[in-house]
Amino acid sequence: MTVALKALGIVTALGAGKAENARCLSAGKCGLTTPISLVDGTTAPFAMVTAPLATVPPSLTAYESRNVALALTALSEIDGEIQAAVSRYGSDRVAVVMGSSTSGIEAGLEALEAAPTSDSLPADYDFARQELGSVSESIARHYGLIGPAMTIGTACSSGAKALGVARRLLVQDFADAVIVGGADSFTRMTMNGFHSLLALDRRPCRPFDVTRAGISIGEGAAVFLMRRDSGPVCLDGVGESSDAFNMTAPHPEGRGAITAMTRALEDAGRRPDDIDYINLHATGTTLNDAVEAHAVHSVFGPATACSGSKGQVGHTLGAAGAVEAAFCWLALTGHLGYRVIPPHIGCEVVDPAFSSLALARDGTILEKPVRTVMSSSYAFGGSNVSIVLSGAA
Repeated sequence: MTVALKALGIVTALGAGKAENARCLSAGKCGLTTPISLVDGTTAPFAMVTAPLATVPPSLTAYESRNVALALTALSEIDGEIQAAVSRYGSDRVAVVMGSSTSGIEAGLEALEAAPTSDSLPADYDFARQELGSVSESIARHYGLIGPAMTIGTACSSGAKALGVARRLLVQDFADAVIVGGADSFTRMTMNGFHSLLALDRRPCRPFDVTRAGISIGEGAAVFLMRRDSGPVCLDGVGESSDAFNMTAPHPEGRGAITAMTRALEDAGRRPDDIDYINLHATGTTLNDAVEAHAVHSVFGPATACSGSKGQVGHTLGAAGAVEAAFCWLALTGHLGYRVIPPHIGCEVVDPAFSSLALARDGTILEKPVRTVMSSSYAFGGSNVSIVLSGAA
């Protein structure tokens, strides 16, 4: 069953709202401008959201965190559409499915830092702030919803997998509308965790560049209202797979990525040459970029236009799949301009091994309208997901 992504709300390091994100995305702006100090005294760039965030209301004090504030900021852009859906279908028929990985863990770190001086956690601290489910629970409470509310936590594929779960809720008639997307926020633990894995680039990340040296992390939130209906963008297909190979490395032949892309095409009833644009996972690590390039070439060959967004907004982790689906949504609805796709920035000299990729580096205008796109996300643990989206003809 095809379902529609009726409305989109978004906030990233590029700004708040569809218009600002579209403007900065198409202009090739880099949001990796905030230096973060690491435990060893060095720094790494971070894509921090600098736009004003929504205030967490008193009713959600137990969940108060930057993560929830990011989600509420994105939701504010489509509040009218959500309220209308709740009024039409009822509070028990509107579900919430969000992807996240950091949740509100920074709030927990701040509480622990206060403990040595007070011998106890702050009186207003609630552990719910750092529970993985906090973002979905807070959204459900914010809108008075009593239907399904869940958070998907599969690391970097969370936001995209949330879209698949939301579609299943509609197909299986557990809901008539779903608030779906992803949100992840800054936390020192995550930054230093990737640093301990030697995975952070000390410069803004450069996916597929010959000098690429790791990832750059960012924060943000993107939320859609999904319904069984026609709409500006439809979710036509979802393909998922598990590498079952290594906890932190993809299968060297890209088997999981190939399977996810192939299944998404089959689910959507599309052929590879039906896809006008591919939003790549494109992390900037030596191995991941090589595996993804091989997988894309295996399925699509050398001609399909593609780009990655992490050079602009960083790797938003559990939100990445939703944020990048949102960028595809902007391209499909013409927000970026006629026949315009997101650019691939930060890559100055393409690794010769990836010459088969049609990276949109110098120009982002296609010869034909952008009608059907694919976006893929790959995560630790070998969790892979690809989605196929199409715009109104």
